Amino acid sequence: MMFARYETWRRAKTEDLVAHNPRLKCPTCSGEGVVYDECRSCSHETEEDCTTCDTQGEVYFNDLFLTQWQGIFTHQAYFKELVEVAHDLSAHCGSDFFELMCDAVKVSTQKYTGFCA
Repeated sequence: MMFARYETWRRAKTEDLVAHNPRLKCPTCSGEGVVYDECRSCSHETEEDCTTCDTQGEVYFNDLFLTQWQGIFTHQAYFKELVEVAHDLSAHCGSDFFELMCDAVKVSTQKYTGFCA
């Protein structure tokens, strides 16, 4: 199998980020260093310094709570990477991009069984 299932991809990405502990855009403030909150009653907007990244806009991966980094590994990010891999493979090997994408889509829609194929 040329392409990884979502669960396999997510596990590999998580292990890689834990091992390398890169600085990522802060998930709380989206890298802005401040958090905006809008009042539901009057629509007044308040601005507060982000405590997750101490206004730096970035945070080390290993400093994030599980709930904060879960959003990094979305199905959208997974599928985007599948497209990029299929594109790179087709360019490098001279293969048909659309045939590779068909294979990628088939893998991406398979149900997870807990075992790697």
